[in-house]
Amino acid sequence: MAYLGDNHDIISYRRDAKYPADIIIEKTNFSGHEAIHQYKEDGGYFTHLIITKEDWIIGIGGKDDSSINKRLEKLGSEIVSKKGIGKEDLEEANSILKENQWGFFIIKSPSEKVGLTAYDKRIEANTIEMFKINKGEYVKVTNNPNYCERGNFKEFDPDPLKAILKIAATDPYGLHRRDITLYEYNQGEVKVWASFDGGRLLEGATGSPDDIKFLGHEISSEEIPNVPNKKFLGNETLIQEKPKRLSITPIISMAIIVTLILIFIAYKD
Repeated sequence: MAYLGDNHDIISYRRDAKYPADIIIEKTNFSGHEAIHQYKEDGGYFTHLIITKEDWIIGIGGKDDSSINKRLEKLGSEIVSKKGIGKEDLEEANSILKENQWGFFIIKSPSEKVGLTAYDKRIEANTIEMFKINKGEYVKVTNNPNYCERGNFKEFDPDPLKAILKIAATDPYGLHRRDITLYEYNQGEVKVWASFDGGRLLEGATGSPDDIKFLGHEISSEEIPNVPNKKFLGNETLIQEKPKRLSITPIISMAIIVTLILIFIAYKD
């Protein structure tokens, strides 16, 4: 994610996996807040990204396990409901990730506070961080804590959309690289693009694009251009509603791997 100031963010999420899965992007009600929800069902349910009307942003990645994913999603819902990120929340997320061997959880509040944790048992790496993101700053999180980073997005490109897409496409970790979804959130207005990574900007990486279902419209993988090009999928306005029950479609899961900029990135070897 890159933070541009005044509840204005650019967010990217990349899915890395050997198998195809439709990327589903729909409007939902999350903890009483209208939200955009990105997830997959093929091979099992896995939430990638949630963006609420109020500018709460939640990203989840890691080893594909529906029960773990749903627990992290529930934790995100509880944090949004209490309107604050605590150290104990990140410690709980970290504990859940450790049960799953690798993965990440990241959440950003409307007041620019970011909490993230990533764990990878395969390399005995672990991190928990909480900080306030500054205007012009980006943060990237992956399953491998050693690849998490922060910096100024202008180091990649003065245009924040191009910069965040480039950060996702040049991240070195991940061999089976699929779609990159790109979001611009600006005070409740959300614009969405898609691009196919396929290792185009890296040597040794490959991948195939996935079909996308965006607000009920189907976009064939053949329509998605290679990075650094992108296809505009559409836009949506989020409206704050009275609290209702969480209405995110229940399902099941298997190994996924993804990128969110904020950035969120998850990989399956």
